[in-house]
Amino acid sequence: MSTFFKSRTIKISSILCKSIWKKSLKPKITLSGDWIKQAGFEIGESVIISVSKNQLIITKI
Repeated sequence: MSTFFKSRTIKISSILCKSIWKKSLKPKITLSGDWIKQAGFEIGESVIISVSKNQLIITKI
């Protein structure tokens, strides 16, 4: 039996980072919900985030 996972659309928010010399906004992505568990990810597990142009791939270790 194949499992169908639908795509999710979220907004990229920001976080304020402060240093001694300046403040700057950095992009922030937050993921939460039952669908993460349904995709096979459990609380406390580690993941690898592979980064390429316009794409992030999250893989459970």
